[in-house]
Amino acid sequence: VIEDINKYQQITKCKKVELLNIKSELQHCSHKSRIILMELTNNHDTDDDDEHAQ
Repeated sequence: VIEDINKYQQITKCKKVELLNIKSELQHCSHKSRIILMELTNNHDTDDDDEHAQ
């Protein structure tokens, strides 16, 4: 029974590490996409200055 518990703990530990890795990758990707969106928005704003003035 103790061996089973140890195996279970190892498996869950591995799964938690996997989940943390996936989570950090997702955060990194969403951060990158946010930066890209901001850059696109900023570029778009500078192009449309004449239209905004009207």
